[in-house]
Amino acid sequence: MNWCFENQYRNKSISVSRRWIDEVVGTKIGKQTRRTMFSIQEYKKLLQVSRKRIKDSHNSVVHYRREYLHQFIIFMVHSGLRTGETMNLRWNQVTFNRKKDRHKCFCDLKGVTGKSGTRDVITFFGSYFALQKIQQLKERYERPYRDQDKIFTHGFTRGLRTLLLDANLKTEKWGDKILTRDSKSFRSTYISWSLIRGESAEVISRNCGTSPAVIKNFYSKYIEIKSFRKQLSEITNYKSLYQNGK
Repeated sequence: MNWCFENQYRNKSISVSRRWIDEVVGTKIGKQTRRTMFSIQEYKKLLQVSRKRIKDSHNSVVHYRREYLHQFIIFMVHSGLRTGETMNLRWNQVTFNRKKDRHKCFCDLKGVTGKSGTRDVITFFGSYFALQKIQQLKERYERPYRDQDKIFTHGFTRGLRTLLLDANLKTEKWGDKILTRDSKSFRSTYISWSLIRGESAEVISRNCGTSPAVIKNFYSKYIEIKSFRKQLSEITNYKSLYQNGK
């Protein structure tokens, strides 16, 4: 694929994304490409527009698919899985871990398979409720499923594109570039938010099936310093810090 790009080889049967081309060129000339993501405000806006689209659905089929897409987004942002890994995930790979505090609920995902091999994944709380909502959605529309069935049974490419355009979030301006968002942006959002929360690159990379170098080169170096304001400015035990300093 590198050779095809460098020699301007064209073939209609080969589809190469703009992001992939940017990464090839960036790597070749020693530059890195920033991954697209959503800020918390943008994520909230996206879900708000999604809820409105669900409410405005003109029939049950549209309502079902839009609600499914809504939960797909929440699951992706709170799990950090790749799109392909998410689409191949089955119910029998999921263990629900319920806690009294809803923000401490999480899922264990067993044997997630992707381009980096097979791994176990621990998800953030939103994925727990997203999968429960999907179960309720299938029961409401009388669409039974088995443990060995895939959780996400159809693609979301067209619906997601329409939703992003409706929310005016399809593109993101970064410097003098206009970057395009897609389903991969949800994984990038998970990684970026995890870094801002203070998780180490090592822990994130193991959970996401990538390397600490990728986290550093494509994510952490592009997060604005103001995102770490709380970690850098707040001290929980000032007296202890002062004594240690002496």
